[in-house]
Amino acid sequence: MNDQHDPDQLAAYAVGLLEGEDARVTGAHVAECAGCRRELAELRELDGALRGVPAELFLDELPPDGELVLQRTLRQLRQESGARRGRRLALVAASVAVLVGVGAAGVVIGRGSAGETITDETEAGSRQLTGVNSATGAKMAVTLTPESGWVRVRATVNGLSVGERCMLVVVDRRGNHTTVSSWVVPPTEENYRVDSGAAVAPKDVAAVKVQNFEGRELVIAPA
Repeated sequence: MNDQHDPDQLAAYAVGLLEGEDARVTGAHVAECAGCRRELAELRELDGALRGVPAELFLDELPPDGELVLQRTLRQLRQESGARRGRRLALVAASVAVLVGVGAAGVVIGRGSAGETITDETEAGSRQLTGVNSATGAKMAVTLTPESGWVRVRATVNGLSVGERCMLVVVDRRGNHTTVSSWVVPPTEENYRVDSGAAVAPKDVAAVKVQNFEGRELVIAPA
């Protein structure tokens, strides 16, 4: 990642395709760049909505002008906020579904807020992991969903210190670490949600953990 805010690299980071040094560098940049954090949040919310669309129903390519329509709508989204932006984002997901030839019924987008209990719907074959740091009170609930050669990671984290720069990391059975997300703990959200993925075979996941940028482990959920 550089000062030009590479959109392709940010998109790859949003869906967990970056690994190693690329993921670390991009995560560090996102933690310092408010614009990229907003862009990353938009990408992840849209990605989460599109995951509900069956892959076999996607067309090989968008119809004429389809991509331009989406780009224009996303630009408009960046100028909005709050509930109106949330409603518009749902409409974007619906528009994408229409463009690829499917209905958008059942697509729901949300974000956790203080005091809200968050429960992810369990999909077939998913594994539920939990972790607690008894010393700090930090907690994490993780849903791992097998995909074709990779794993979808949905995590809800709370109890972290406001302002802490964090990374969500998948650890495989060989000890390799794959960073799937990074963020700065906000003061206004008790539950922080991550919906991303890691290029790790589902059966190889040994743990999911949150650590800070200095490498200190904050909470871990063993598999």
